[in-house]
Amino acid sequence: MGGCQDPVFAYFADEFSRPYAFSPDVVVGIDEVIDRKFAMLDCHESQMYEWLPSNEGNLDSVPEAADERLEWLKAGGVNQVAVTTEIAERFRESLITQYGSTVGHTIEHAEAFEISEYGSQMGKVKQIFPLA
Repeated sequence: MGGCQDPVFAYFADEFSRPYAFSPDVVVGIDEVIDRKFAMLDCHESQMYEWLPSNEGNLDSVPEAADERLEWLKAGGVNQVAVTTEIAERFRESLITQYGSTVGHTIEHAEAFEISEYGSQMGKVKQIFPLA
C-alpha cells in the first residue's frame, strides 16, 4: 500500500523532569506571529478566560470586556500561555545556533518541540519547520 505516512508527533516544552527532562529537537522564534497566536487563543473564550484561569486560581482577575481580555492574556494572564518568553530564555543557546547571534539574542517569544518516537522522525521536521 502506498502514500500513507505517519504524521510527525511533537511534544511542547514543559517543566517535567520525570521520566526525563524535555529536550527540544526544534526551537522556533515566533515574534513575527505572536499577535496572531494571541488572536487565535482569544477565540477560545472558555479555555482562556474560564477554565485555565480557574485552574490557575486567578479567575477573578479576568476582565469582562473583550478588548481588555486580550490585553490581559498578552500581559500573562494565563501562565500556560505566557511561557513563550520563558521558552525563549530557557533555550536561548538553541535560538542563537538556529538564527545566528544577532537575531538569536533578540528573539522574545519562542516555541520548542521534541519529536516523539511514535510518528515520522526528523526527515519531515524541515518541511514543518523550514528554519530547523
